[in-house]
Amino acid sequence: MSPARLWFAAALVLGVAARIADRALSGGAADVTTVLVALMLVCICVGATSWFRRSQR
Repeated sequence: MSPARLWFAAALVLGVAARIADRALSGGAADVTTVLVALMLVCICVGATSWFRRSQR
């Protein structure tokens, strides 16, 4: 599996975790969800960068 796919898979897992945390936790869930979504966006950016660099070769 390529590194870009691993990063995108991690982003998908974090997105699902954020959705579950949003539904399961009330009140303080906003902080947890915000952190998970931020990490998801970082994974997407790193995966996109990895994919772009690989496609340039």
